[in-house]
Formats: sequence, structure tokens, C-alpha cells
Amino acid sequence: MYFERKKGYLKNFGCKVNLAESNEIIEKLSYYVDFQDKIEDADIILVNTCAVTSNASRKCMSYIRHLLRYFADRKIVVMGCLSTLMKEELKKMNINVVLDNNEKDNIIFLLKEVN
Repeated sequence: MYFERKKGYLKNFGCKVNLAESNEIIEKLSYYVDFQDKIEDADIILVNTCAVTSNASRKCMSYIRHLLRYFADRKIVVMGCLSTLMKEELKKMNINVVLDNNEKDNIIFLLKEVN
């Protein structure tokens, strides 16, 4: 089966755990996704969110709104703590894929949803 490689961009918010998880996600998806240094070059934008403080949540939501405003033509995937706490709200914002913390390990399956 032929699979066209996508170009991806991952934005990480939060702690060292999130950074480690983001690095794992890049590694897991590297066969299917060619990660870019610039968001403008990406077909898929992944956001690993943090919600440890209200300020962290606010920054993540601001970034997500920015993506929906300026990169609405891209596939947007939101995951992490904020998506765990606000999954239904985020889904209502027309984000392509919302993964809570329990679903991060299965991120490879998101490719089916964003193709």
C-alpha cells in the first residue's frame, strides 16, 4: 500500500515530560511524517498542550485559536493535558483530531483521520 508522506510541525507546551513525549511522537511518526522546522511548510500541525496552570492553559488556547485563524487549511491535531480537560470544547472548535493523554500512545492511528 502506498502512503504519501506528510509534512508535519510539532509545537510543544509545558514540562520536561511533555518535551520527552513530543520527541517520542516525532520518532513514532517519522516513517509517515517529515517534520519541518517552519510551521508554514507543514500539512499537519500537532500541538502538545499543557494545563498545569491557568496561564499555561491560556497560552495553549491562544495558540490553538491562532492556528485555526491562520492555518485553517492544515490538519490540526491537539493532544496533552489541555485536551484531556477540555476535549469536548476543543472538538467543537473544528480541530481535526483531539487526543487526550490516554490516547497519545496510539497517535500513529491519527494518520487515518487526517488523510
